[in-house]
Amino acid sequence: MLNAMHGMIAGLKAVVSEDLFEAVKVVRECCGATGISFMSGIPFIMEVVSPFMTLEGDGVVMGMQTARFLLKEAANIFKGKQPNQVVAYLSELKSLKAPGNFTVSDLKNPQLGLQLLKLSALLRLAKYA
Repeated sequence: MLNAMHGMIAGLKAVVSEDLFEAVKVVRECCGATGISFMSGIPFIMEVVSPFMTLEGDGVVMGMQTARFLLKEAANIFKGKQPNQVVAYLSELKSLKAPGNFTVSDLKNPQLGLQLLKLSALLRLAKYA
């Protein structure tokens, strides 16, 4: 369970840190010259938020740790082992079948889009796992 928690939290940290930094940056840019002024408080917020990108590990490293966890779990699924319950949804990829013939208008169907995304994930996992 510890591996699963680490894998999830590492990915979450990478995504949330980057999104937070980008959001504060957009707010600063939208405020124009006022966003640069210390009277607005935005430079202080930027100063507080910007270290989150590298504290406890760079976002790239955190993303790689999450990817490593997911690939290990996918490899276990392909070997016939039970996956961690956190990523049990990956086991349904093993039984996924490619959709038959479809037309361009069929692409408007969200279920087909979801099935195609799952199939793409399966092919990528099979390639690297």
